[in-house]
Amino acid sequence: MTGMLKDWSVIPKLGNVSCPTLIINGADDEVQDSCVAPLFHGIKKAKWVTLGSSTHMAFWEEPEKYFGILGDFLTDSGLRNGADVQEA
Repeated sequence: MTGMLKDWSVIPKLGNVSCPTLIINGADDEVQDSCVAPLFHGIKKAKWVTLGSSTHMAFWEEPEKYFGILGDFLTDSGLRNGADVQEA
C-alpha cells in the first residue's frame, strides 16, 4: 500500500470503543478471521459470530440466523426496545 494511509491503523485505538459491538463475518467471507480477530480482541465489549454458510452477505444468505443473532445481541446489550443510547 502507498500514499498517506499506508501506515495508518485503527487497531491501537480500538480500546477506546466502550459500547457493545457485534462483529459478524461469514465462513467464506472476504473479511477473513485474521482481519476480524484484532477487532474482537481490541474492543472491550465485542461479540464475534462467524456464520458457517455465508460470504460477506450473511444478512441475505442466512437471514433467520443473522437477524436472530442481531436481535439477541441488541436485547442482551440493552439496546433494543427504546433503551437510551448515549454517544461520546
